[in-house]
Amino acid sequence: MESRPPGVYIERTTKRAPTLGLLKSGVPCFLGLTERGPTSEAIRVTSYREFQDRFGVLDVGSYLGSAVDGFFLNGGIECYIVRIAHLFERGRKEIATKASTRLRDIKGQNTLTISALSEGTWGNQVRVSARPSEVTVQTFITVDAKEGDTSVMVKSTYGFARGSLVKIYDDDHASYRVLTRVDGRTLWWNEREPMERAFRSSSPTMIEPVGFDVIAETHSGREVFRCVNLSRQSPLFAERVINKRSQLIEVTNLDSQSDLPDNFPTAVEDLVLDGGTDGLYTVTAEDFIGADLGPGNRFGLAGIADLEEIDLIAAPDLPWCLQQSAGFKSVKDMEIVQQAIVTQCEEKKDRFAILDLPPDQNPRGAMQWRRLFDTSFAAFYYPYMVPANSPDGKAVPPSGYVAGIYARCDALEGVYRAPANEILEGIIDLELFLQQ
Repeated sequence: MESRPPGVYIERTTKRAPTLGLLKSGVPCFLGLTERGPTSEAIRVTSYREFQDRFGVLDVGSYLGSAVDGFFLNGGIECYIVRIAHLFERGRKEIATKASTRLRDIKGQNTLTISALSEGTWGNQVRVSARPSEVTVQTFITVDAKEGDTSVMVKSTYGFARGSLVKIYDDDHASYRVLTRVDGRTLWWNEREPMERAFRSSSPTMIEPVGFDVIAETHSGREVFRCVNLSRQSPLFAERVINKRSQLIEVTNLDSQSDLPDNFPTAVEDLVLDGGTDGLYTVTAEDFIGADLGPGNRFGLAGIADLEEIDLIAAPDLPWCLQQSAGFKSVKDMEIVQQAIVTQCEEKKDRFAILDLPPDQNPRGAMQWRRLFDTSFAAFYYPYMVPANSPDGKAVPPSGYVAGIYARCDALEGVYRAPANEILEGIIDLELFLQQ
């Protein structure tokens, strides 16, 4: 080691400070009630149509759908949605559950649970079918297979892949193996499962993949998953394939004790899922406040504490819950949720709350509610407004429409531009006209 006298030395380095960049602004997270969709994560949407595709249309008079529509009508570009539902019992009877059904195999054992992708009565409209797959690929062995072999040579390996479940058969016998390797014109399987008898190439001995098809459909769409199987090593393992691709269902393998392929589900047609519930009329303040239980289990407001992409928060369905949910006992519950939103904004210092007043407030009541909150990280907007597309002229809370104004001003002029003196698109009337 080089020895140096005391002094100040300069060490050359290639490290550089990160460049500064502008973050997105005018990106709200809406907390509210939906027909369907995940309850444990915030979902980004970039249009009202996408919101409807992901979360459906909830026909109970709640306000989130109108808020998201108003946001995009008024210049919003993107937002995040957190679905709120009563998921944990806490003394309330109805919790949100997924519609589901179980399928049995040929031995009568439970082999698969098929559930709706998310909680809600929407899942009770999902129909599922399961049937053996048609044979689309077939080959034959070209060299006799002896008892104890763990591979065979075949005419062609086209259509065969590692993990495929294959049927090896002649006129007298059939064996099933999960392929571990496909090499040239040779198919290999596990050494612990040697061939229990010989197969002659002159018989002939045929080989083909086996599997089953799963079809899920509703009035709005149909999904087909072909030639899946129940071999966990297979790239076509049903649980893996369906849960990765489906927008309607999820599958759980129940590990039936039946051997492959006897553990495949028996054929069913248009089996309707049941047992799905919404958990709407029992929503509580605690459901809005939520909890962060780790990745994939982040609920409500607590689940977005570390979401860096947002700078606005709104909860337009709080007034509906106050009037309709048995879990909201008084306006104090609405105050508790709004205070939790304000507290998060104050602690994070990178977001702002756009809050609504309880329904049926006169100007004096609105001012009294405003005085409950002493913060510079939130704003209340009043009165309620009547959207042009409201079928019955019902007034809605303004937070979603105002969030669109925030996004419009930020995009056109910058965050320094106050969201004031702007035209509200999609609004034809106010619930109450103010003189001052």
